[in-house]
Amino acid sequence: MLAVYVITLGLGVWQTYLLERAVQAFVRDIRVELFAKFEHQSLGYHHDHSSGELGSQYLAAAHSPLQRVSSSRLPVAAARARARC
Repeated sequence: MLAVYVITLGLGVWQTYLLERAVQAFVRDIRVELFAKFEHQSLGYHHDHSSGELGSQYLAAAHSPLQRVSSSRLPVAAARARARC
């Protein structure tokens, strides 16, 4: 019984690790694409919008998928841990 618990726990950790790596790669790709689009905007666009505001919007847009995935995984992991005890 203990061996099953340890194996299940190890697989859960491995699953979380792989999911986090996939999400990080996804967010990195989004940030790269957003920055490329940001660079190719016209000068008028940059003149009308402050760089701090644009940077905050781009970072928030790129970070929100990570928050959604991470926040959705934590309750599941906590419920699994409580169920095992």
